[in-house]
Amino acid sequence: MQSKLALFVIITTLFYSPNGFAQPPIHPLPSSHQDFIDINTYPNVKLDKRYASTNNFCGIIIDTNKYSCSLHPLAAAKFQKATEILAKEKPGWKFIVFDAFRPISVQKKLYQHVRGTPQAHYVAYPSYGIHCYGFAIDLSLLDEHGKELDMGTGYDDLTQLAEPRYEANFLHSGKLTNQQFANRSILRSIMKCAGFHQLQREWWHYEALPEYVVRAKYKQMD
Repeated sequence: MQSKLALFVIITTLFYSPNGFAQPPIHPLPSSHQDFIDINTYPNVKLDKRYASTNNFCGIIIDTNKYSCSLHPLAAAKFQKATEILAKEKPGWKFIVFDAFRPISVQKKLYQHVRGTPQAHYVAYPSYGIHCYGFAIDLSLLDEHGKELDMGTGYDDLTQLAEPRYEANFLHSGKLTNQQFANRSILRSIMKCAGFHQLQREWWHYEALPEYVVRAKYKQMD
């Protein structure tokens, strides 16, 4: 009886495996600051940590955590692939990273700044912030001359013009130029090829895993 049960389990596993071979269960990697990867070590990446300066929509220094702008190892591996794709497709270009891992305390401050305003839906409620898990990254591109590409809005622009889901309409109306649309498309193509997906409210925001997977398997950090 036991041998038959074991055989059934093996056959079932093989049947549901996408490549025909038994797959080990997926378990989350340990989540701690020490596990996070410093993306500043990547050759074609420049950091512009907006929340560690006053150059942000709050206008004050919010984040002094030394692990900010690092990534969980799974997200870091995908971002490393993105840097390799960028180096191949656009030699001399760099990513400019505004934010990556964001402590919960920082997310709370950002939310408090917009709470009760029409812009509140642009900032995640603290318990939902994927940045706080180390799985989200905010970034743009620098060309071979070190000039930041024109994306139609700046970083953390809390208007519909920054939302990818409205790009086609804004392109048609002339509020986005062909070049601005093309620049966003270059960034999106590279990040998607590396395994990221884009938040439809922010052209700069990419996530390494779906939100429901991150929340189910990993822990927020501060």
